[in-house]
Amino acid sequence: MLSNQTKLNSDTKVKLVAAITAVCLLGDTMLYVVLPIFGEQFGIHSLWEVGVLLSINRFVRIPIHPYIGWFYSKYQIKTGLIIAILLTVISTFSYGMLNGFWLLLIARCIWGGAWALLKQGGQLQVIAAIEENSEKGGRLSGIYNSISGIGALVGMLVGGFVSTFYGSDNILILFGVFAFLTLLVVGKLEGTHVIAKKSDEKRSVFNMELISLMVMGLMLSLIFQGFLKSTMSYWVGKQDYTWIPFLQVIGAATITGLLITVKLSLDPLFAPWIGKLNDRSASGNRILILSTSVASSLLILFPLKMNIVIWLSITILLLLLSTVLMTINDAKIFQYSTGNNRHRVISGYSMASDLGAAAGPLFGFSFISFLGDTSTTWAASFLLIFCTLCGILMTRVHVRRRKKQ
Repeated sequence: MLSNQTKLNSDTKVKLVAAITAVCLLGDTMLYVVLPIFGEQFGIHSLWEVGVLLSINRFVRIPIHPYIGWFYSKYQIKTGLIIAILLTVISTFSYGMLNGFWLLLIARCIWGGAWALLKQGGQLQVIAAIEENSEKGGRLSGIYNSISGIGALVGMLVGGFVSTFYGSDNILILFGVFAFLTLLVVGKLEGTHVIAKKSDEKRSVFNMELISLMVMGLMLSLIFQGFLKSTMSYWVGKQDYTWIPFLQVIGAATITGLLITVKLSLDPLFAPWIGKLNDRSASGNRILILSTSVASSLLILFPLKMNIVIWLSITILLLLLSTVLMTINDAKIFQYSTGNNRHRVISGYSMASDLGAAAGPLFGFSFISFLGDTSTTWAASFLLIFCTLCGILMTRVHVRRRKKQ
């Protein structure tokens, strides 16, 4: 058994990496709020340029994830985070100091590399803590996701508010300074090692269990991070706000921002609790099936016109269920990765998640254009249920085969 002090140390490392990630996210998430509205401050004059700048970092990450995984197999997590912080500083300073599409495009590509290092480094730190504590991954996954998500919340709220009254340049430079200051605390991660289990050394890298987890990660990112997030303002704009006239005044974009803010505000409390609840379950499948069933039903109701209070409640619940599903799947992949192939597993999972998030907006708007609102959400609902049930079945078959061997 490990002492409480050891558990505290491993938990603290996860929280520290999550906090560093949160600070590095400030400049990136601020752009999602200010660039579509104050594009002229950045020398951007068309919406297609805004779209490219806000999405190019995802497409940069997809092909480099395997190389980031190789990097972390050779060097400590601390080394990768230092490089990520420096790249974040360069990109965030560039947002505040440079103007024009091409210069900002380069800065966004640099951020893509920084985020890939941050994301995989954070996930590997969670796996290290899971092994040190000899526990499941739900609690630590919830802690990491909730703390790092605070950066998105602060970046959107503070960055958006300050930009409205004082401009974007100074606050972005300040966010860059904050990112640079995290170099003062990253040294505390010295000595982070992950011990491979001998029982895992012979495990095949790709099998039915891992494939199901990666497909689930891709699907969740496609539906919630890609499709739902990118089309949220579209659905908001189609509702009737007669019951709450104030919402008619502030507009669809502001309402969308408020909905995402509510979700991000609740995540730090909600995600760790879900993680602990998942850890108490033998497999986590009961919570997964229940959450999937409710989320799928809400997706079907999502495009319908109804009392605005009911619709907003459905939307907030759907956003929170996305946190539940992603926390559970992250916990499963972290638990699976406690072995010799963790770097390849995490890099593959990160690549699948980014692919889903990047493809979500394209598929979402294409389906809406050709199939209509209702058919699109029915398709998303069916995809969610189908992938979840197939994933559970494939995992059970694989586990049984492994036990027989």
